[in-house]
Amino acid sequence: MKKHFTFGKIINIEISGGVFQGKYVSVIKEYDDTNNILYISQPRISNLFVPLSTGEPLIIHYLEGSMSCNFKSIILDIINFEDFCVYKIEGPDKIQKSDRRKHLRMPVYPPAQINYFSQYSPTIFLQGILTDISFSGINIETQKKTDISDPLSLSFKLPKH
Repeated sequence: MKKHFTFGKIINIEISGGVFQGKYVSVIKEYDDTNNILYISQPRISNLFVPLSTGEPLIIHYLEGSMSCNFKSIILDIINFEDFCVYKIEGPDKIQKSDRRKHLRMPVYPPAQINYFSQYSPTIFLQGILTDISFSGINIETQKKTDISDPLSLSFKLPKH
């Protein structure tokens, strides 16, 4: 198990209720395999940090090789430093394969405005919002339904950091 929870590994944190319901990004700082405890960075979207509380339930999503996996966890403690904090959470008891996707989806925040056109109608430009992205796909919210088999041409700007 330890090889999948190495320092610097990016994970997704899912919060299923409350004010901060949603998916966030975090990084593993340390894994204590003796006590099955993970230490992670404060979850965030882009550069917006999410203040969570001790006892809050989480679902941790991560990649095991190329397979997307998840497990349920809970925040055990919050360790505060001068400029940042580290969350101490329960390690996995039972790991599940997340879904059929091969690659982990990362939320895009703020959602990116995109322009696109179907290759079957290249003169009609449409707009949408890019909400998440992975190595093998993206999620786009549009006002006009597009067939999943239609090839699309997209253009969008990445945020500056």
